[in-house]
Amino acid sequence: MKKLVTMSAAALTLMMAAPVSAQAESDGGCQNAHLNNLSVGQIISSHLSSGGGSDDPVFWYSVTLTAGTSYIMEWTLGSGSAFLYKECGEDTLARKDEPYAVTASGTYLLQMSTDNATFRFWIKEVPAVLSVSVTPPAASAAKGDTLEFQAQVSVQGSASQAVTWDVEGGGAGTGISDSGLLTIGADETASTLWVTATSTFDDTKVGTAQVTILRNSAPAVLSVRITPAAASVARGSTWQFQAQVSVQDGADTGVTWSVSGSHNAGTSISGGSLIVASNETARTLWVAATSVFDSTKADTAVVTLYGGASTAAEAHSLPKLAVYPNPVGDVLYITDAFVGDVEIYTLTGTLVLLTDRASINIARLPAGTYIVKAGGRVAKVVKR
Repeated sequence: MKKLVTMSAAALTLMMAAPVSAQAESDGGCQNAHLNNLSVGQIISSHLSSGGGSDDPVFWYSVTLTAGTSYIMEWTLGSGSAFLYKECGEDTLARKDEPYAVTASGTYLLQMSTDNATFRFWIKEVPAVLSVSVTPPAASAAKGDTLEFQAQVSVQGSASQAVTWDVEGGGAGTGISDSGLLTIGADETASTLWVTATSTFDDTKVGTAQVTILRNSAPAVLSVRITPAAASVARGSTWQFQAQVSVQDGADTGVTWSVSGSHNAGTSISGGSLIVASNETARTLWVAATSVFDSTKADTAVVTLYGGASTAAEAHSLPKLAVYPNPVGDVLYITDAFVGDVEIYTLTGTLVLLTDRASINIARLPAGTYIVKAGGRVAKVVKR
């Protein structure tokens, strides 16, 4: 017969939780037991002053379990018995060290008994991988393409979420990295590839994705794009453009560069590097990149020029800008209405001041003659 024993909070505690007291039952069993609440993952620890014999203490706990999850009762120090019930008086659902898969969420009864003076006991989730899935689950790609895949691993307990990647059905040049990056060989002959992610914890849990290789497509240039699409460039300087060419099935990504709108043979472009002559008189240039594989695929960037020798010529060709005083000492006033910026250049075309104000402090400029441009008008100003 079991001996009725009452234990204090100092004798029996739940590790990682507030101390509780528990009562061991004799003939009354769970019907008359004082139930302590136990959480999954809590460790019951005891250091009793005595133990052993046939009158082992019996402890009862209530624990909330979740459907679809497996649990196990374990002694991590010492030994004893443990039983799990759904209701008081019902058949045993599980014993110690027996994994139990819960089918209905709710409160369960846990009975434990030990003759060890020192012990540790808990109920925990059984480490397990529940499922592995791959996203995207299906994709289409051409030869030479790359695709990024992700693995979603659902686990319980302390099971690892790591996976190993593999690709099936591919030839030389086709493979997948440890991070899920699929590279399709340029000469791939398969029509379908299968990407798999396999759990390293449980190799029976595998996710798959299907990759369809696009067929019946000849090499082609899909698009050409110049960056930047627009630029403001000073005369006598250079500017670097880039061409981004999208192709399929190994088409050549090369382009030929050209520049139009120039009035000077010194303005040119090579390899995307635009050289603007210092005496270029054009105000606008157009830079083009044309595919060497398909001349119908091209893009154009617009270049607005400023500065340079043309400013002196513009002083005679553009409408006059009304300014005062002229000659000027420290502050110059624009009396014409204008939209945009005011640009002040030296006679050699060097931009020395840029503002959007109608009253301009030019005290810092050395004495000399300057070209002032605003709103498509121009004035020659003498600075004292």
